[in-house]
Amino acid sequence: MANNYSQFSAQYKLNGREARWVEWYFNTKDLEDLAVVPPEWLRVRGLQNVDLDDCLHDWPNFQYEIERDENGKVTSLCLHDNAYLGWFNVEHVALFLQAFLKKFHPDGYAAFGWADTCDKPLVDAFGGGACFVTAKKITYVNTYDWVAQQAKRFDGRKAARR
Repeated sequence: MANNYSQFSAQYKLNGREARWVEWYFNTKDLEDLAVVPPEWLRVRGLQNVDLDDCLHDWPNFQYEIERDENGKVTSLCLHDNAYLGWFNVEHVALFLQAFLKKFHPDGYAAFGWADTCDKPLVDAFGGGACFVTAKKITYVNTYDWVAQQAKRFDGRKAARR
């Protein structure tokens, strides 16, 4: 049996105020004893339109670290896959980044790429993708779709020449 992995790592500039918000955003202690996630918890995090069964049962399915310099000043936010599992949820990362942008940088963007790999040389087990996030829109592309689009375009041009 083969093991498949989805991996990513990204780093973003961060200040102290933003770092406090990041810690608040990922705090799920107030949900531990509840059977239903309160709508307000979702709304303030920008998750009110998300499929809860798919999204929140393992929220957040990626890891984060707030980096500090030698004086303890916040410098950046590092996001990456669950190193011990070798996978992550692209949508979770995108939703977090979008909420961050809405709060602090409504005219900015964030982007990240990922790799899909396998520990055996299986056909179609390797690829990846990229995600571009603004406060208003999340756009994804993966290598499988991109290759299919290129092939369709090529086949269309070839047919047009006949």
